[in-house]
Amino acid sequence: MKKIIFFMMLLLLSSSMKAQNAVSSTCIRYEKRHIVCTNDKGEMNIVDLDFEWPERLCYVPHPVLLQYINTLIGDSCTQLDEKIPAILSRYGKPLTTKLDTIPDDSKFCYASYSVHNVGFDEGRYISMRVEKNIQPGRNSSQSKEHQLELFVYDIPNQRILKGQELMKLNSILADPTVSYYMSNALTDGLLSNYAISLDAQKLYGPVPVNDGTLLMEVGGDNQTTVQSMITTAQWVNFLTSKMKKLFNSKPVIGTPIMTQEDNNEAEDSMKVYRQTDVPASFSLNGQSLSQYISSNLLLPPYINKEVTSGRALVQLIIEKDGTVSHISIVKAVSPSLDRNIVAMLRQMPKWSPAMQNGKVVRSFHFIPVNVRLQ
Repeated sequence: MKKIIFFMMLLLLSSSMKAQNAVSSTCIRYEKRHIVCTNDKGEMNIVDLDFEWPERLCYVPHPVLLQYINTLIGDSCTQLDEKIPAILSRYGKPLTTKLDTIPDDSKFCYASYSVHNVGFDEGRYISMRVEKNIQPGRNSSQSKEHQLELFVYDIPNQRILKGQELMKLNSILADPTVSYYMSNALTDGLLSNYAISLDAQKLYGPVPVNDGTLLMEVGGDNQTTVQSMITTAQWVNFLTSKMKKLFNSKPVIGTPIMTQEDNNEAEDSMKVYRQTDVPASFSLNGQSLSQYISSNLLLPPYINKEVTSGRALVQLIIEKDGTVSHISIVKAVSPSLDRNIVAMLRQMPKWSPAMQNGKVVRSFHFIPVNVRLQ
């Protein structure tokens, strides 16, 4: 919402990475694709991928977390650059030309995969929402499937926690009075307009957005689900000992890792430079980067439930043609703020690319964003 932006203090600086520097503790990479695939069976498959992939927490990958996400979406790749083509290969080859004939609707299939970060406390926990939804036509070779889960990854103990392990949901649902108050709390905390009754509904979560806010999702197997944020303090008596220990845990610090210096003699058109003779720059009709972001960054009305101030740090690659790619959050503030920053950067006009030895090259870039809501 633009009216929120006007009450924000934004300080945006951008700089190329130095030739040798410490790797960031956190790296959540954002990739979003909408692809039409066809196969030799004459099927048309629409595939939507929306990944917020936790490549690194406390300086290292966390295989327990990545493997659990993979069990939910039915894949074994832990590297995002390998995962995306592996998923797409199930649906055929990307359509690059116009079709000669009208596709058979009965062989149509819509597949969506999403992995979202919905809560984060560096060194302590990361909350995730993972959904896989396959909706095939009656003559499609694909199988119908829907998988949705909210869970939290306990970083110090390297374990997955979810549902009854975090909150005594059965106790809440078994007591009509408590269930009534939970229905009201979920309705009051809705992120969209919808009235909630817990009758014949399935509860997903809760998971922590932060220590003071919990996220839950409500809906049936064949219904659209809705998200709601509730205050942790109001439900502390129904939190399990595992959840309480999670909130009281000390953060893991981790050991910084140093990057390697660029080999400027390498002749590789895909190489990404950390230091260049002329860094990439942005300007649009005289408008600076900070002015562009202030004018185009939109935030949801519930942002104040997640954060009131903080500093986000974005790493991205400026391609040779000036487009932005490989966007990662390397210092998170809140899931909604981080997500909207990334969405805005995806829509940016082209930059002026970096130059090295008189040639246009790909380069890393940082964009820090300091935010305080008033």
